[in-house]
Amino acid sequence: MHSKDDEIADHVMSVLGILPAASIAQEQFLAAASPGDEMRSASERIVSVLRERLYGAATWQNGRLAPAIAEFICYWTQARPDRPINVVTTNYDDYLLEALRRARALYEGAGLSNIRKSRVTYPTTNDPLLDGAVDYKPWVTDGLDPEVTSCVYLHGRVPRRMDKKYRCPVVSESDYFRTQQISRNALTRLMADTDVILVGSSISDAPLLDALRNTKDSARRWAIVPAQRAPIGVSSQDLDRLVRMRMASLGIEPIVLDNFAQSAELFQELRYCLSMRSPKYYVRENYRVGRASRMTAWWDSWRSSTRGKGLRQRLDSSHRVLAEAIPHFKALLGAPSDEVLKVDVHLRWLENGASLLKLWATSTGRWTGLDVMPELSMELSDNVIVKTFLSGRPEYVSQVSQRWRDTVAIPLWIYDDTMRTEMLVGVATLSSMRRFEQGAIDPLTNSSRLQRALEILNAIGTALALANSEREVSLRQILVN
Repeated sequence: MHSKDDEIADHVMSVLGILPAASIAQEQFLAAASPGDEMRSASERIVSVLRERLYGAATWQNGRLAPAIAEFICYWTQARPDRPINVVTTNYDDYLLEALRRARALYEGAGLSNIRKSRVTYPTTNDPLLDGAVDYKPWVTDGLDPEVTSCVYLHGRVPRRMDKKYRCPVVSESDYFRTQQISRNALTRLMADTDVILVGSSISDAPLLDALRNTKDSARRWAIVPAQRAPIGVSSQDLDRLVRMRMASLGIEPIVLDNFAQSAELFQELRYCLSMRSPKYYVRENYRVGRASRMTAWWDSWRSSTRGKGLRQRLDSSHRVLAEAIPHFKALLGAPSDEVLKVDVHLRWLENGASLLKLWATSTGRWTGLDVMPELSMELSDNVIVKTFLSGRPEYVSQVSQRWRDTVAIPLWIYDDTMRTEMLVGVATLSSMRRFEQGAIDPLTNSSRLQRALEILNAIGTALALANSEREVSLRQILVN
């Protein structure tokens, strides 16, 4: 919603819903538009605001999903050069398109051939939100092009830099209903003879539901469904059963994951399977190459280095690194001398079948043993640390009433060079006890400095998650590397 006060906008959206709030925002832009050309003038101003939001300070929060999908697509086109592949999105941004282009350059440089170029396209040949007549003929050729990966933007596109393929974004209820038939036709045609993977969708959009119903028996389709918290009085097993029943009615096979972060991990695993001589190797127990085996191997290796006499050494080393990093963070962020900062590292704890986050090290003190370290249950989804872990992307929270008022949390992913996949093993946080209206880690006012600070924070966190008992981690090594 167009409002100078984010709290007012958030409140209106929570009460009315996103689309009604967007309609209000569009009317506000129209009221302030140039007389005689209100629609185009309002659209240009909306696009300007969206571009700033999409590509400005918020970019530090980018997750792993778009790059994981892009790498999977590159390997798919290598493994099945005869099969077309299309990416359909209701988003406005270019993040997935950019990820496809980066992945193509990376894999071509590594010697893989037949990596397809990507292109931008839309369901129609004109812009239904600006042209007088709406063309309901969907964009889709009779034969989908196997030589190109198309990014089909259903609801328009706001490119990072304005180009000829810009298309007015659907932002309001009137825009949505005007383009609904176009979206339905395009989705029905695209899904008619092709397998479909749905990711990041609530599967409640009317054109999507119609297209699924119209093509129910024509091809296979899967939906990646992060597990939801069951309402009070409903067990998670019952909720899972009901979700599967609903998916079955639409001809969809659900792939139920524990959280949103695992969506990116799943596409990395799919890409990894495509790189094998045969996907059968992935599921063979004796090969131990699956994600579960690799996670267990990381945990066994890390945990073994913290047993017995190695525990105190690792704790002292970890605390020292975080304490020594504080002056570097203050310098990077340009923080005033009296602004107090702290760094914490929480690691995924898998001991005795548990699945929780445990505080491993902090810059403000030292733990004497594992039994006194604070633990966080995955059920605490409102906690910024747990939320970051479950979403797999950085989060920021500002709580004026709290001692540590501003906190930025980043997920810690460790990379496997052999398998070219990542595993989420913890969360690192940078907090400020700010005394001013805006602290040094506020992403809206200090985004460029924060980006570099988060790179260092990630390097420190992953180093602590990977180090073994034979090598102490030093801040100097991390900063040099």
